[in-house]
Amino acid sequence: LPVTLLTVTSIVANGDFEANAPSGNAPANWHLGAGGSNSSQSSTKNSGTYGWQLAVDSSNSNIGIYTDAYIMKSGKTYVVEFWAKASSAVDEFNVHAYGSSTSTTFYQPAFTTSWAKYSTLFTATADQRLWLGRSSGGNSASKTIYLDDVAVYEAETLVDFNPQSASSSKWRNEAI
Repeated sequence: LPVTLLTVTSIVANGDFEANAPSGNAPANWHLGAGGSNSSQSSTKNSGTYGWQLAVDSSNSNIGIYTDAYIMKSGKTYVVEFWAKASSAVDEFNVHAYGSSTSTTFYQPAFTTSWAKYSTLFTATADQRLWLGRSSGGNSASKTIYLDDVAVYEAETLVDFNPQSASSSKWRNEAI
């Protein structure tokens, strides 16, 4: 079935990483995961002025970045998309949703050295944050992953289209 966005504005605050923090700190509206190093990037970004860099250390530690808010709500379906590339091929990147007692890896794309857009659907099982990163192991020791333009949109399956179901900011499904 086709998927329709309920909102056309991303629910991720600062998904483009333009509102940055001082070196070594998380950008606004994000938290840093442990391991490696995270930093703002003005020289390597997909669009705008800044992107975000995850540098995996030589011991191949976990590294990631996650939203400070529980943006995904239980039972709702979301389109999760972002742009990424790596300093060399990376095949164990993880996109997680996690809440106070739940953690779900729902997407594991492989990255190349060119910017590409990655997109997937996810249905939250609890109120959850978005976590982007990689778990230790695999082939990522001493590699760098670049992220930009992270967006999450609430979605639903469009069952019945009529003039009332369309507007500039929402779709309505009358079958629900």
